[in-house]
Amino acid sequence: RDFSLASNPNGAWSYGYEDTLGSPFVPFTLWKYNYDPAGVPVEVWNIDYWTVPAVQHNATTSTVVTDGGQGLYPPGTVWFYPGPSDRDDGGYNPHDNYCVLRFTTPSDAPGDYALNTAVRGAYTGPISGDTDFHVLLNSREIFGQFLPPEGSISFSDTLSLRAGDTVDFVIGRGADDSYHGSRLIIDATLPQVRTPKR
Repeated sequence: RDFSLASNPNGAWSYGYEDTLGSPFVPFTLWKYNYDPAGVPVEVWNIDYWTVPAVQHNATTSTVVTDGGQGLYPPGTVWFYPGPSDRDDGGYNPHDNYCVLRFTTPSDAPGDYALNTAVRGAYTGPISGDTDFHVLLNSREIFGQFLPPEGSISFSDTLSLRAGDTVDFVIGRGADDSYHGSRLIIDATLPQVRTPKR
């Protein structure tokens, strides 16, 4: 529910990409709408108009259906894509390997946060590809796993965050290093559960 095309960053959340895990975060500057074959609009932040990495959101009351029904995205769904490898796109942009959804702890809200996230392959069927998923705290990995096609994983932790600390949710291309069919549906919550003692 925090996804927005109004600005990037928007509140505590921002969307962008990294070259390697933990390397400098580059925010997306382009937003647009895509449409499924039935005309259902999809909100998009991405690196440029035609390619990935990208993060998408269904803000409508209808299910987005793509790829002959192999991609189904109910209302409220967020999904994201890694960037292509050099062999995928001929080295068009060699520094966009990972797509990143970043939470930055507000200056007025340090404390303990309950992190709960779950991801699953966005495709069901033969076009589904493998991926890798990571959670980073201040650019250092606290969770990471490769996922097979149609795979899923969840991760939970309680994090003590200071103002300005970052938590990144990251997708990569998987063990085959190809972005074809590599996308994940993500559900992530990070509510504050305790504030520091004064």
